Amino acid sequence: MWVLKRLFWVLVLLGAFGLILHYSTGSGVPDAPKPEYSPSQPLKDALYQWLDKLETYEKCPPEGIIDNNNKKSYSCLCFQMETFQRYFIKYYGKTDIEKNEWLNLISDCELQKDIAYKMIKENWNNWKHWSWSIINRGLEKPPQI
Repeated sequence: MWVLKRLFWVLVLLGAFGLILHYSTGSGVPDAPKPEYSPSQPLKDALYQWLDKLETYEKCPPEGIIDNNNKKSYSCLCFQMETFQRYFIKYYGKTDIEKNEWLNLISDCELQKDIAYKMIKENWNNWKHWSWSIINRGLEKPPQI
C-alpha cells in the first residue's frame, strides 16, 4: 500500500512540475518571428523593404564618391549633398548646421532611408532620384503607399 501512496505522490509532483515548466517556458511551440523594430521605424512596410533593397543597388562610401554627374554621392543611398540638405531642411526644419555636421548627417544610412521614405511617400515620383538603379540596374519601382 505504501508503494501506491509513494507512486501517487511522485506522479502528483511530476504533474505539478510539468505544469510549472509549461507555463514558465511557454507551450513548447516556437513563437512566430517578430518583425524588425526601431523607435523611428515601428514596422518595416513595403516601402522600407524596398529601400533596403535599393541600398544593395546604390551603396556609395560614407565619405562620398564622384558620381556620373561630377557631384559627390554619399553613403548607402548615394544622396548628393544638395538633395540631402533640401529634404533634410524640409522634413526636419533645422538649418543652422555647419559643413562638418552635414557630412556626419549625410553619412548616416538610417537617416538617408528615413528621408527617402518621406520623399517617396510624399511624392511617389521622387523615386526618380534613384532612376539609375531602377532603369539601368533593374530594380523595380517602389511600392505606392
